[in-house]
Amino acid sequence: MAIDIHWIRDDDSLARHCAEWQLLPFVALDTEFMRVDTFYPIAALLQIGDGQSAWLIDPLLINDWQPLSALLENPDVIKVVHACSEDLEVLLRLTGSLPVPLFDTQLAAAYLNLGFSMGYSRLVQEVLNIDLPKGETRSDWLQRPLSETQISYAAEDAVHLAELFAILRPRLSDDKYAWLLDDGAELVANLRRELAAKVLVAPIEQLERYRSHRLIPVLLNDVNTISTFALSVAPMVISFTVTLGCLTYLALLSWQILALTVLTVVLGTGAQYLAHAYGMRSILAARNSEDELQKHYQALSAGAKELRIQRKRRQHMLDEKIHGATEHICRSNIRAANIFVSAETFGSMLFFAVIGIAIAFQAMWPTTEKTVLGGFVLVMLYMKGPLERLITALPGISRAQIAMRRIAELSWKFSNPEPHLLVSDRPNSLANMQTLELHNLRYDYPPVEGSDAFHLGPVDLSIKQGDIVFIVGENGCGKTTLIKLLLGLYTPQQGEIRLNGQTVTPENLDDYRQLFTTIFADYYLFDEPLQGQAALPQDAGKYLERLDIAHKVSIKDGAFTTTDLSAGQRKRLALINAWLDERQVLVFDEWAADQDPAFRRMFYTELLPELKQQGKTIIVISHDDRYFYIADQLVRMQTGQIQVEQVQNDTYDKTIPA
Repeated sequence: MAIDIHWIRDDDSLARHCAEWQLLPFVALDTEFMRVDTFYPIAALLQIGDGQSAWLIDPLLINDWQPLSALLENPDVIKVVHACSEDLEVLLRLTGSLPVPLFDTQLAAAYLNLGFSMGYSRLVQEVLNIDLPKGETRSDWLQRPLSETQISYAAEDAVHLAELFAILRPRLSDDKYAWLLDDGAELVANLRRELAAKVLVAPIEQLERYRSHRLIPVLLNDVNTISTFALSVAPMVISFTVTLGCLTYLALLSWQILALTVLTVVLGTGAQYLAHAYGMRSILAARNSEDELQKHYQALSAGAKELRIQRKRRQHMLDEKIHGATEHICRSNIRAANIFVSAETFGSMLFFAVIGIAIAFQAMWPTTEKTVLGGFVLVMLYMKGPLERLITALPGISRAQIAMRRIAELSWKFSNPEPHLLVSDRPNSLANMQTLELHNLRYDYPPVEGSDAFHLGPVDLSIKQGDIVFIVGENGCGKTTLIKLLLGLYTPQQGEIRLNGQTVTPENLDDYRQLFTTIFADYYLFDEPLQGQAALPQDAGKYLERLDIAHKVSIKDGAFTTTDLSAGQRKRLALINAWLDERQVLVFDEWAADQDPAFRRMFYTELLPELKQQGKTIIVISHDDRYFYIADQLVRMQTGQIQVEQVQNDTYDKTIPA
């Protein structure tokens, strides 16, 4: 069979063809990509087929992907794919959108007992009796021009994919077809889990540059619900107009025929609204879980540093919070879809039953001519599609269509994960800290618009177990950057970190971080003190009493009852988290800045000495010069350079006013 091949190499051509494809009931989608030297697939070619023609889109020449994005999100156009996980990633990177609804021919083949996880070539041979060439599968798809065999291979894939849909779809029962669409929901849930995992292992520098106010809308965005509604308006208006015209014509034929039709419409509509009532419970449950997922994603972004330091919390966040919410959303959406499909099936049965009744009992209307009955049957069949679309659009508008715009940008930003970073917990290979050294450490911030580049270092610093180290200096001198280097959150351009005389390497960097607990100036406060575990020390409540927040918050079922407190109270709650974490090294980034004088004095003169007596090593960023005498070392910073002073007992005035 000769295939009509069309090339799309510019934005105008893509927009024109996408407008035409919007009118089709389905399109077949395939991609060719290269994934050799990167963590992500590089798009080399997109193919769209309708069963006779193939359109080849050159992504190297296209700049505006919005028309294709709109096509992918159009719920009235089925997207036919085969084993599409990597195709989805390619489309996300290019357009920022996921195709919905999906018809995966590999899954369809499994439901029809043709084979489990069938490859595309085997499925084409089984269903279409066509042997596809395999020689171009691993060829260089980024080369230009493509060879004739590559072009033919790509075009055949798209055309035969459409042919597979035309054959497989009628073989599927309505139930199995619903299951197939449900598996599309599974793909979205899996994508969410993968994105959460990508954020967890992305380098901290990239997370900070991306900013949480951009990250969270990418991970979860309700604007797509409005987009779905906007796409549904035109089909709804058309369907309403067609239905009204059909009813008017039936009224002209016979009032009895009109009465029977109206009764059928009322019964079908009643079934749809009954399904809507029950289905909306599942939709509401999914929407509530969306809110929970939004909260967890906020924690994922704002608490990135704490998650990097605490391996158990990382595991709990991914396994319990993220996976639990996504699984509940997926199950709720599937349950709602099954309810709506069942109601739609009932409506179809009702239509045909009424037609059968009208034919069987035409004797009830002896004055009715056969032409009237024939007109009734034809109009009913013609009206069935628009009326079903009009009715079934109601719950569809209510459902949240999960599609993640701009995910392509996020995925590209976070495509290089930090090596050797663990999500699951394991025993720490670096159990004790005796000495900690920064040797010739240097870090450079690249210049940004309106400011020059910032250089930190070279830094040489030695800290012994049990030391209290104050890092002081003006704002912007590099204090927090130095802390992030010391914690291994930033990768220095020069120098090394030594623990007990041994260099900290990328292989044991994650174990090294487990020695620390931190309260950053821009900290995130988790409501579970011990990584989601309910077992807390018996005397945990005494910390709340001592820091004067027991009247505001308590610990219940292993979590704080609230974190909705003032800035100073929240920092005191974060300090309790640090206490209960029982790490060897505590890092406080201007903890006392939000405290009143009494608690500030308690922090410096009572809490820090107590922690030192317990053998803890303490690193404090501070501007409170009246308490500098507490320190064993004073690290003064100025424009990225440090000067270390050993503090003597009589160096600073110890007479601090209450």
